[in-house]
Amino acid sequence: MKKHKIRQYISLLYVILIILVMPFYFEDGYFNLTFAKVRFLWVTGGILLFAAFLSYIFEKIYYKVTDFHTADVVENCKSFSAKIKDIKFSILDIAMVLFLCSVVFSGLVSKTPKEAFWGSRGWYMGIFTIAILVSMYFVVSRNFEYHKYLGIIIVVSSVILYVMGILNSFHVDVFGLHQRITNDFYDYISTIGNVNWYVGYLSMIVPMGCIAFLGMKKLPARLLMLIFIDLGFYNVIICRSNGIILGLAAAFFIITLYVILQGELWKDYLILILNFGIVLGIVSFIYKFYTGAYVKIDNIFMYIVENHLWIICGGVLLILAIPFCAKKTRKNLEENHVLSNKLESNKKNRTYSAFIFSIFSAMTGLSVLLYQISIFSEKWGTKRGALWIYTCELFAEFPWTYKLFGCGCDCFGVEFISENYNYLHQRYLNAHNEFLQYLITTGIFGLISFSLIWIAVGIMFIYKKSKSRTDWILFTGIMGYLGQSIVNNPQAYNYAVLFLLLAFFGKSYRENV
Repeated sequence: MKKHKIRQYISLLYVILIILVMPFYFEDGYFNLTFAKVRFLWVTGGILLFAAFLSYIFEKIYYKVTDFHTADVVENCKSFSAKIKDIKFSILDIAMVLFLCSVVFSGLVSKTPKEAFWGSRGWYMGIFTIAILVSMYFVVSRNFEYHKYLGIIIVVSSVILYVMGILNSFHVDVFGLHQRITNDFYDYISTIGNVNWYVGYLSMIVPMGCIAFLGMKKLPARLLMLIFIDLGFYNVIICRSNGIILGLAAAFFIITLYVILQGELWKDYLILILNFGIVLGIVSFIYKFYTGAYVKIDNIFMYIVENHLWIICGGVLLILAIPFCAKKTRKNLEENHVLSNKLESNKKNRTYSAFIFSIFSAMTGLSVLLYQISIFSEKWGTKRGALWIYTCELFAEFPWTYKLFGCGCDCFGVEFISENYNYLHQRYLNAHNEFLQYLITTGIFGLISFSLIWIAVGIMFIYKKSKSRTDWILFTGIMGYLGQSIVNNPQAYNYAVLFLLLAFFGKSYRENV
């Protein structure tokens, strides 16, 4: 067996554990769910990382040294040096290394290095957790081999979580996780945990399922994927967080761009939107006729349900869908040489349309941002305004070492002093904005390196010449997470999934450079 096969199996095992085991792992209900998830990552990720390291050392050092013959030492050294030089690093790889360095430096300058290492005064997203995630990113991106059943594994895992979320909306506690919890039953969903963490998961998985559906040919696969998507839509509606709107907005910008560039997926795109309206209608009927305990959605979806806007939108979309349903298939069109030439010329039009759509979306996003800035105050959001204002004031008061390198990875809670507990009437362990979070905990260096990860993904995607469907799926999930991260916080399981997507994306890029 080739030595690199060992790391392939290690990567495969890590992926399976993250997807199939980690989301369902808990110890004492919701009372230590955060620590349970991260401990699972520490143990499994740590062991597999150590095994991968030993495999690499065994291959690159032991065999190279022991197999050298005296006459071949120079030649073998040259060969080994050439292989080292052939190791390619993408801009995403560099961003990952810089991000890891930033969290390490934050621990070196922190007054509470122990808390910075473990993240014990936060959500356990300290140096050790980030080190495992970044290290396994490199292991997976360089050794993982795609398996045809990987998509099925992701779907099965997500369906179980979705069903638990649906049962949760009817106040059905599958594993008794809500026992001894005195606050709102619906603040904790499935075995993921807090609703904010669930939003991070949904923002990645639901859009990925949507773009996977586009262009599916076989009817059974299309129906099964639609059921999967509808289950996700239901959880999106009942998750009680406007953060999901930002995640979906970012992801569906990418999905729409994909549809425009492909030029033949509009019918599938409308089917997705219609299905979302249907699920909204189902929730509306439950609200109207179901008399038992049911989740009280309190975000923008409640406004849509109460005002029956889903009916109006559905009717308009049905009218729009009629011309697409009446059109012939692309295959039939291409049988006609004249129409085939028109399709070829339409490629330029699609590119132009995508550019116009991007500009329009950017202007719309900028307008929304400027409007939100104009109304921003301490009352903005669910205390997000007051928390962000405090965060900026806290950074302004930092000494220069903290400004550069932060107060320690995941040490936001350490700096949240008692005066501000009275000010916000709640103790916060996180800034609820990942960019502000890393500004405080890892300083300017950390903020730049964290931002570079997202910039690198964007640059790599734009400049990749041949984008596969898988590339679009991965990029959509990554952008979905980025959207909701503006109002959310890092958590072990979501970051484990996110870094897997980044690893798959990095691997795809490396193989096509």
